[in-house]
Amino acid sequence: MTPARTRHDLPPARVRQGLRLARFRHGLPPARACHGLRLARVRQGLRLARVRHGLPFVRVRDGLPLLAGLLVAACGVRPTGVVGAGDPALAQQAVPQTTVYLARQGQLVPVRRVALPSTPQAALTALWQEGPRVSEAAQGLSNPLADLKEFDVVFNTSMPGALTVFFLSGGPVSDLLRAQIVCSGAAQPGVRLVRLIDIHTAHVQAPKCSHFSRYLAG
Repeated sequence: MTPARTRHDLPPARVRQGLRLARFRHGLPPARACHGLRLARVRQGLRLARVRHGLPFVRVRDGLPLLAGLLVAACGVRPTGVVGAGDPALAQQAVPQTTVYLARQGQLVPVRRVALPSTPQAALTALWQEGPRVSEAAQGLSNPLADLKEFDVVFNTSMPGALTVFFLSGGPVSDLLRAQIVCSGAAQPGVRLVRLIDIHTAHVQAPKCSHFSRYLAG
């Protein structure tokens, strides 16, 4: 008798299909369309900002780290003027920061990351993709999000302040992992509600970070 397939065995095509279905059920736009529109607007904004501030044009490539650097460079950076004879103009700009959470010994530990303006979902997506930095890993910090096979975050404009997280796990989802998602999401500017949607079961939860207070270090 052939054993039943479990969520561990779901092929990538089934995962993508489940993600599209979950987004459709909850009235959210397709991820590809959202990302394409966002990137087009970013490119247009960068070109305009560079014209206004006299900055040279560069080729914008896909990728969160480079995109974050370009956004910071394009948002309000003004030349400080010439320093000394023949020295190039210098630009200074405070890089916006936000808080996300990693884990150590069963507790959540806050860490700082670069924040993209008006894009609260970016910090969580980057956390899933990149995890702890070398220095953080050396301090024993780990990333429970790495256990997820699929992870997609949408800042839903039709429900103001709602951050919706779609996820697919390769096994049981621990409370620590849920706490990491919810508390990291709630820490982003403009977020008032974090919704968790399991792609496999279509189960929806909307817990508050205070519900996981036992996992918050200190």
